[in-house]
Amino acid sequence: GVESGNLDDWRRILHHAKRRNNPFANAVAAYCYSSPDIFLVTRNLSAAKVCAKAALPYLQQQQQQNYGCRLAMFYLGYFHDFYLIEDSCSIKDAVANYSVSAHLGYARAYYYLGNCYLRGNGVERNGAEAVRLFLLAAQQGLASAQFGVGVCYSEGAGVKCDMIEAAHWYERAAAQNHAPALYDLGICYKHGEGVQKDTAKAAELIRRADEKGSAEAKVQRHPRSTAIDMMSDVKFHQTLKL
Repeated sequence: GVESGNLDDWRRILHHAKRRNNPFANAVAAYCYSSPDIFLVTRNLSAAKVCAKAALPYLQQQQQQNYGCRLAMFYLGYFHDFYLIEDSCSIKDAVANYSVSAHLGYARAYYYLGNCYLRGNGVERNGAEAVRLFLLAAQQGLASAQFGVGVCYSEGAGVKCDMIEAAHWYERAAAQNHAPALYDLGICYKHGEGVQKDTAKAAELIRRADEKGSAEAKVQRHPRSTAIDMMSDVKFHQTLKL
């Protein structure tokens, strides 16, 4: 469930984290407080940094003692990627840790490493490799990765532009109530892009996206300029222009 981004599973984990107050739980909390993909709590980077600081010694210990811990390696990479570690963040370290976690098959590591390749952050920019990694995560059921594949097809990033494929991947992510995917799928139905035009269905999908927290649905902007904003990285959307 957590791999697919099921919010009920995240809520159970966060509740468990608060009750147990263990270091790994703090890593999960840091992710929840900072990730645009998790709508469990109000986004709070200050709280995320506090939780990351509490989790860091444990994660570093896991890195030294058990380099094969895919979750520890992912969270270390994420903390570097999102500047949650004060004065010591390194995108190179983020890529290195994501790569270990991805090698061990962790879906979120595939996804975040794919974002690094898509934006050329810490590695040479490679759209095809980004799509390959997104697909590996998407095949495990990760909704944000399914949405990412859809965005790549809609933008022609790393693959040939294909709105039928884009709508297909939006549909898969939307089935998990992924807010940006609901919105972009609604736009597809509104304009008949990759699907048969259906304004009633479009309105319903955009309404659901609004309820789930999609910023795009709230302001009614066209997704082609901003859909990538929702994929994973607050720094990403300010600089990347596909």
